[in-house]
Amino acid sequence: MSETETLSNQTEPTRRTSTSISSLSESSLAKLMLLSMLTKFWRNGILQLKRGNNKGIVVLITSQKEGAITGGPAFVQAVGEAVLDATVSENLPVLATDEKYNEAIFSSAKRIVAAIDGLPDPGGPKVNENKRESNFKTKEETDEKRGQFSLVVGGLLVIAFVVPMAQYYAYVSRK
Repeated sequence: MSETETLSNQTEPTRRTSTSISSLSESSLAKLMLLSMLTKFWRNGILQLKRGNNKGIVVLITSQKEGAITGGPAFVQAVGEAVLDATVSENLPVLATDEKYNEAIFSSAKRIVAAIDGLPDPGGPKVNENKRESNFKTKEETDEKRGQFSLVVGGLLVIAFVVPMAQYYAYVSRK
């Protein structure tokens, strides 16, 4: 294989890559950049977490409306499993469901700090029960007024057929 063929084989994939990158939309490129940044942040966070056993990370996944808290052994012991479990099951999903992401992280941090400082647990957020009432009529209400509806619909059908026939008869009888 000659030197020219080797160089052309090496540059060809680069050209394909540059062609494919230029054909990407701006949003796709932004997603790739964000993914790269998040990957770097996550790697650095995990490395720091492994170096220090008294550090922790709170992760909130907005698309899934859930989160996780992890940390070194000293962090988990200082906070306590009960507070960690309660925070993950109460604070993060409840507030993420209401799309209050900043408040979810802030209230989780307050609970963790209170546990580390030995203060009483401030507790999770109150769950709003949004009961939506149906605007459909019940079967009994529908059955009660069925006769009235039948009379109205029947009357409209009769009018729809009789009026055009009467108009046609009047038009034909004048000639």
